[in-house]
Amino acid sequence: MKILLLVSEKCNILTFLKQYGEVTVFREKLDLLDSISYFDWIINYGYKHTIKESEIKQAKNAIIEVQDYKLEAIERMKKPTVSKKIHLKRVEKKDLEQLRLWRNEPDLRKYFREHKDITETDQLNWYESKVLSDPNQYNFSIFAKDKLIGHCGLHYVNWINRSAEFGIYIGDRDYRNGGYGSESLRALIKFGFEDLNLNKIWCEVYSNNKSIRVYKHLGFVHEGTLRDAYFNEGRYWDSHMLSLLRKEYEELE
Repeated sequence: MKILLLVSEKCNILTFLKQYGEVTVFREKLDLLDSISYFDWIINYGYKHTIKESEIKQAKNAIIEVQDYKLEAIERMKKPTVSKKIHLKRVEKKDLEQLRLWRNEPDLRKYFREHKDITETDQLNWYESKVLSDPNQYNFSIFAKDKLIGHCGLHYVNWINRSAEFGIYIGDRDYRNGGYGSESLRALIKFGFEDLNLNKIWCEVYSNNKSIRVYKHLGFVHEGTLRDAYFNEGRYWDSHMLSLLRKEYEELE
């Protein structure tokens, strides 16, 4: 991955970014560069010059306004997020097979956009491309004490709009309907708003999923319905969009 780091002065972010790819440091005006399209990511860290919209469009992805909290959040992700019932820990390679088996169970799979069987190769590719390499995804394994019981995460993080979609499932049947999902989602929401500084966390829920009641109980607001958006089990299901804003989260606290 090729990264263009825009900075005003020497900073400690350089060492951190080098673990993700080749980093070019630039402190002058962007029009002095031959080609921005060469870079996969442009990261703005206290850049003192004005950035034009036309320059942003040349990047393969986007300009990320990086603040210290984002770096801290990535580091915190490596440490367990603990509550009374559960703790969240970044997905590790040893978790993959159990997560895959749960993900392939028909009674869980029907709630996902991608409801095909996941192969071992698929799962490994997901781990390497999303869990380890994608800066816009945060994937956690859910543990009750030391027992792996499910997965949750924030996906499609948009650093410009400060929004992300959440996903969650409790795979172990012994831990379903016991409040473990709600507790995990609370911890994930807290991470999103307080560590990633998001403004909005959203989800898409099909009408065959009763979890929508849990999400509303946690403060999520129904934004709209896409009618007959999903075909499964021989019929069409509506798709419901829900979201929670930062100001709403703060009011709940």
